[in-house]
Amino acid sequence: MKWYHSVRLKIILGFAIVIVPIVVFLFYNNMYSIRIVREQISSNYDNLLQQYVQSTDQMLNETSLFLYRFVNDPDFTTLYAFGTSSNEYYLTKIRIMSKLTSGIGYFNVTSSIFIYSPVYKDLLLASSDDHNRQTRNITLMADALAQNGDGRWQLVQTPDGYAMVIIASISSELIAGVLVHPDKLIAPLRNWNLGPGGEVAAMDNSHTLLSNTRISADIWGRYAEKNPTQKGNYLLIDDERLSEKMLLVKADSLATGLRLMLAIPETTILRGLPFFQKAIYVTPFGVLIVLFIYFLILQRILVGPFSALVKGMRRIGQGKLDTRLPTARKGEFAYVMAVFNDMADQIRSLKINVYEEKLRVQQAEYKHLQVQINPHFYMNSLNIVYNLAVLKDYQTLKKLALHLADYFRFTVHSNRPHITLDEELQHVANYMEIQRLRYPDNLVFDISVSDELKAAAIPPLTIQPFAENAVIHGFKNRNQPFHLYIQAQITGQGQEREARISIRDTGVGFSAEWLDEFAGADWRIIQDEHVGIWNVIRRLSIFTDDQAKVVLQNAEGGGAEVLIILPLESRLEKGGEDHVQRSTGG
Repeated sequence: MKWYHSVRLKIILGFAIVIVPIVVFLFYNNMYSIRIVREQISSNYDNLLQQYVQSTDQMLNETSLFLYRFVNDPDFTTLYAFGTSSNEYYLTKIRIMSKLTSGIGYFNVTSSIFIYSPVYKDLLLASSDDHNRQTRNITLMADALAQNGDGRWQLVQTPDGYAMVIIASISSELIAGVLVHPDKLIAPLRNWNLGPGGEVAAMDNSHTLLSNTRISADIWGRYAEKNPTQKGNYLLIDDERLSEKMLLVKADSLATGLRLMLAIPETTILRGLPFFQKAIYVTPFGVLIVLFIYFLILQRILVGPFSALVKGMRRIGQGKLDTRLPTARKGEFAYVMAVFNDMADQIRSLKINVYEEKLRVQQAEYKHLQVQINPHFYMNSLNIVYNLAVLKDYQTLKKLALHLADYFRFTVHSNRPHITLDEELQHVANYMEIQRLRYPDNLVFDISVSDELKAAAIPPLTIQPFAENAVIHGFKNRNQPFHLYIQAQITGQGQEREARISIRDTGVGFSAEWLDEFAGADWRIIQDEHVGIWNVIRRLSIFTDDQAKVVLQNAEGGGAEVLIILPLESRLEKGGEDHVQRSTGG
């Protein structure tokens, strides 16, 4: 039976056809819900970041206006008018520091507001960070910054990292500037609820990181993979260097040219959907468990009994008639199995009866074949007696009478089911002696048998018909010597041992046409034409359960050869009537 015809497979497929669409729908529904939630929350983060950048840009623009107010402020324009040693200079510096301090307090995203004179190398600084460090950094950059007072934000690198600076030229002796560190600019974003693993970064247009962050620059740079047609300023990425998926959200600052970015773990985005998240992973396993339980139930109540019934029928078909099915089950299968067992009992009884009848028929046929061959020998023997009487060779005739007495004494007792190979060969020797009396100068025979095979059992008159045919059909030229060799030996090892009996002569041999006829012969049809050969083959077939072989061929040196091959196995030592065996007597 083909595997795709299995009832078990059809039941599973039927259940799958019902369950799989439901599972697919639930999975799609969960994925759709997660996608909608992700898009909504991503859009919210995007809007919040855009608003933050806009408000920050507005504040930074106001710092530019704050600086340009210093251009017309008399405190700044007259700072060095009375020299750097006058009381007026120190009072003016106090008023300037007060204005710078008020500015740094108002513009909370700025790191430092400073006034610097390239001529006098004088620096006035108000800072929300470490004052000494800011003083050192700005002093190192001040001369270079004085050359770029174009009123636009520019990116500079300080010993402490990157910073954004805007410079306003107050006079030929004085400049004003505001310094903003990217980390200061994005510090409020770190207070947002980004979840565990969330991160903030500031970058320039070439994706250079300007702030401290735990995520590498090339991961932030993956935002460039965003499809231009995709809505929103966010992108969900999955990188093997990250422990989970991250949502990247960006906003570009028009005032500074910086790009502010958020990295938000997907678990933070979907923390409002724990049920749907778990359902995506649990549902397939739940379905598998249901399928498994369903299959176990079907296996017990339907598939198992049905499979047992099919196996029982297959074993019955193979001839194992002792097969019985358990009948402890309840329901319809209990009745079916009981009927099956009853039918198996009936088939077994019927087969035993048929087999016994077949044995009786075979035994009758076997006895008939043994009786059938005797007239064949009688006729040939009487022809020899007649020829000797015609020749008036009375001495030879007397020897012939003795040999014929021994010969016919054997045939009288040949109704036994089997004899020993030694007895059969003695009978053949008797026959050949009779023939040699007729042709004393030209007929020679030689019989050689292995000691182990002498007691082996074969049907009576198995070898003699072939020896007789060799003399009758092979000894055509009576003036030439004719030799007949009979050899019996064991070949092979272990379970493959065989008894090989060879009847070979030096006569004319078989014609090619006759060998072709023999190879394709149906002996049940042509038995009337070759009764001797058919008789031996049929008796050997019955005696060995169709395991014997009879091979007719021409010998290498000329003449005909008949090979009788009988399986020995271990029956040679067992005795009884199985195949070739030791005879237990007449």
